[in-house]
Amino acid sequence: MKNYFKYFLLLIMVSCKAQSPIINLTDYNPTIPSGSYLRDTFNDLEPFVGTYVFEEGNIYFKVILKKIVMTYNENYYEDMIVGEMQYRINGVDLFNSLSKINIVYPNQEALHSIDGNYILLNHFKPECYDCSTNEKRLKLIITDGKAYGNVVIQRITVGGNPAIKFETRTRLPTRRVGTPIISAIVPDKEFIMIKQP
Repeated sequence: MKNYFKYFLLLIMVSCKAQSPIINLTDYNPTIPSGSYLRDTFNDLEPFVGTYVFEEGNIYFKVILKKIVMTYNENYYEDMIVGEMQYRINGVDLFNSLSKINIVYPNQEALHSIDGNYILLNHFKPECYDCSTNEKRLKLIITDGKAYGNVVIQRITVGGNPAIKFETRTRLPTRRVGTPIISAIVPDKEFIMIKQP
């Protein structure tokens, strides 16, 4: 009798799991049902994974992007990109969260410096005038402790090397009421970043 009960519980668990819908990242869905799985079905996130560096004059900017599979965001499961960064001027770190790249948070999307999984097709805004017909870009959330906003990432090639355009946009200060507005550490601009081996 005990074994029948175990098999019955296992059958219920498998049945419940099978009913949770799997939604592809590129399928627009304004309401994602609780318990479903927003999946990177076609591995659209994978080509963005890596370590990228921008160096120009006295500015050094390093970004590490990592793919997380089936993380739970307290409502549904999702595949996503998380990232950390280092922004340095004249050899002094103004922001450095690189040591957090391998930390597994209970809610991955809320605690990394870069996170998200929004796939931009070439006709999505912001418009991309140098994108190929079927090219996919990423739109992620970015925060440097002083401000937060979006970053649009496009894969490119520079001098025969893989690279990305990393364009920070719409940065808003994070502050408490009554405290002065402090501008973002990482400026709103387009960085051309070379992928590291």
